[in-house]
Amino acid sequence: MRICFVNSLRTFGGGERWLLEAAAGLASRGHTITVVARAESALATRARRAGYDTLELPMRGDGDPTSILPLASWFRSTRCDIASVNVQRAVRVGVVAARIARVPGVVERRGLLFPVKPSALNRFMYRRLVTRVIANCSAILPRSTSRSSSDDN
Repeated sequence: MRICFVNSLRTFGGGERWLLEAAAGLASRGHTITVVARAESALATRARRAGYDTLELPMRGDGDPTSILPLASWFRSTRCDIASVNVQRAVRVGVVAARIARVPGVVERRGLLFPVKPSALNRFMYRRLVTRVIANCSAILPRSTSRSSSDDN
């Protein structure tokens, strides 16, 4: 399976550590891993150092065509089966690009307890575009979706 991780943060923290650990575990099981990171981020540097094909994008905002269009092209060229997105900007950029590229599975990984705003855009994204949500616990899951997974379910 080809799995592409997408993260938009410049800094390196727990989510980025999780991403690299999950990537290593999946790679050890024979999956092909690629990483898309914010340009000049610590994650991009560490992902390359770990040996993953890495694409750096500006990820300036939610509708950033300078990120969405190249990311959709990356998904197609890598024949991505699953896009794993992390952090809200990566969700909004990555989900749109994944759907343009017809990636079969789009998974959001949530690790922080902050609410997903109940906007029409978020309801649409979580009900129609995100395939699954992985979370540490049910309190972190977005309330606008019923297609989610957590450790305590």
